[in-house]
Amino acid sequence: MSVKAVLGCQWGDEGKGKIVDSLSKDISIVARFQGGANAGHTIYFNGHKIVLHQIPSGILQKNAACLLGHGMVIDPVGLTEEIASLEKYGLEPERRIYISPNANIITPFHKEKDRLLEAAAGKQSIGTTMKGIGPAYAELTERQSLKAWQLFDEATAIHHLTRQYHQLKIQFGENVKPIESYSPLLESFFLNVGQILPLIRDFSKLLLDTVSNGKNILIEGAQGLLLDLDYGTFPYVTSSHTSTGGIFTGLPLNFRQIDKIYGVYKAYNTRVGNGPFPTERKDVIGEQLQKQGFEYGATTGRPRRCGWFDAVLGRYAAHLNAVDEIVLTKLDVLNDFSELNVAVAYRIDGKEYRDIFGMMHRLSDAEPIYEVLPGWQQSLEGIKDFADLPHAAQDYISFLEKEIGRPIGFISAGVNREDHIIR
Repeated sequence: MSVKAVLGCQWGDEGKGKIVDSLSKDISIVARFQGGANAGHTIYFNGHKIVLHQIPSGILQKNAACLLGHGMVIDPVGLTEEIASLEKYGLEPERRIYISPNANIITPFHKEKDRLLEAAAGKQSIGTTMKGIGPAYAELTERQSLKAWQLFDEATAIHHLTRQYHQLKIQFGENVKPIESYSPLLESFFLNVGQILPLIRDFSKLLLDTVSNGKNILIEGAQGLLLDLDYGTFPYVTSSHTSTGGIFTGLPLNFRQIDKIYGVYKAYNTRVGNGPFPTERKDVIGEQLQKQGFEYGATTGRPRRCGWFDAVLGRYAAHLNAVDEIVLTKLDVLNDFSELNVAVAYRIDGKEYRDIFGMMHRLSDAEPIYEVLPGWQQSLEGIKDFADLPHAAQDYISFLEKEIGRPIGFISAGVNREDHIIR
């Protein structure tokens, strides 16, 4: 049996889609357990750029079943668009996608509430993707969410939507448009619901039988540990559990059934939206990282904030995600730097800290303490063996291993599927 999980260990956008694609060979199942259309995984297939938001990246493996777990919030409109974008490559997504009947459904009124909440917050806004994720999860905790299995009864779905609209009116008053103004969105919603109904089917037996038969399963996380609802930089977080623990609340598996956890880290740090970012560079270095890494959100298109690698948060994420092996991505983005900084500790109120446990609320006050390493200033194109990397690149990787306390077994140094090194 081989059940492996791929989890982000920063603020998302680490390059999980590419590693999932690479690990997906010979798998029977790839599964998502949390999040929704706020995720954005960019992968390249036969020279074509594909951006996935709700469908697992393992969909590119033509025989793999793709499971959307009950911990997810599903946007029917966005999902049908993704399915259509994959059909032209002969991937037959409708045959292989399973939506948990207990998954939660995003409606047009969740998106509207998201927009209204962000507008009301002004400068204190979270910087959400406006995909309705937070409102949908909030409704779940209030035990009022629209479940996928309820979509089979249109009257029940209409009842939920009517209630959502009235609650919007109560909360936001005149800022909410007349119900007639939402008619095109509601028509589109129900049209797309009709298209995904055949995909709503329980996959518990399929998943557990696959585990029992010793076949390969890959679990794909969305976002990253630092956006976790409990462990992230609250309140600037997502609305789901992005850590290892989220697997067991979003899929019918238990912790003893996971064989290996890959933690994905970018070779530097990025963040979309608001919130603390100790190693952020708002200068030419940050601009160069953004330009070289093409750091723009796959979901929103917003430019990502960029900075040096943060080993303090790296250790934090490795521990909480129970990482067995690190995947380091975008190493090639650092090619042109003469020197590289890595934050190994913080200074807060004059005191030095190597760990941030119990102090995430002080992250905005953290001054990074850097270790400076030499850059390699040469291309990594075509390198397939660790020993062929420039010595400075090897030293950088070894330094990160030492600081985080986990081995780096997979190194990505380019956008193409084959641009990686396995140690």
